[in-house]
Amino acid sequence: MVYMGSKNRISKELLLIITKYLTKDMWYVEPFGGGANMIDKVKHDKRLGNDYNEYLIILWKALQKGWIPPDEVNERKYKLYKKYKPFEPTTAFIGIICSFGANWFGSFARNKSNRNYAKVGINNIMKQLPNIKEVLFTQGSYSDINIEGKGVWYCDPPYINTTGYKDKFNHALFYTWVRFMISEGHIIYISEYVAPDDFISIWEKEVICNIDNKNNRVSKPIEKLFMYKPQYLGLRKKERLKRHLQRIN
Repeated sequence: MVYMGSKNRISKELLLIITKYLTKDMWYVEPFGGGANMIDKVKHDKRLGNDYNEYLIILWKALQKGWIPPDEVNERKYKLYKKYKPFEPTTAFIGIICSFGANWFGSFARNKSNRNYAKVGINNIMKQLPNIKEVLFTQGSYSDINIEGKGVWYCDPPYINTTGYKDKFNHALFYTWVRFMISEGHIIYISEYVAPDDFISIWEKEVICNIDNKNNRVSKPIEKLFMYKPQYLGLRKKERLKRHLQRIN
């Protein structure tokens, strides 16, 4: 699904790192599931995709049950859904797929050059659907997620000082939660541009983000993947010990 902040273009690179310590008995969890462009590429029995946007989760659950989105949306229909926002999957589809830049009911994506955004969106989702049929989708705050046992968590929260999503976000509280979850034995990865000093960037890449029309420039921010520094160093130590034992055996 086309979604603001999607990691689809770099998902394979990220997942090589994120799934390294994912074992069969662990959960793979995405608290900010969004367009499911990461979780749809994870081959694992226990997958949970969560999002705070209740409309989005209704959409994913409806798609899992066979619901088909509208294949054409005009501006009048877009404005009606933007105004009333009925609690149904169509609202999520129109509010995301038919919005410019996939920004939740930001502005209508007009069909330039005869491009039908609704139909293109359906085609993309239908390609995704077979890979998310078994995903457990939940709605709520990241801190409300409850799983049995331990998990590998990939967090893609709203970035600091960037365009907001559907709701405001408390970054300080989020990192406090991350530290607590790590103390409970979970492994957590975070996509961001910046992070607190006790987190370390373990992967970086320049990614073309969007066009800056005002200055006629292409934005190329540095995407980063962070881990809590003490845990990262601990995992590296375990890997070195494992390789050492393999050599002497």
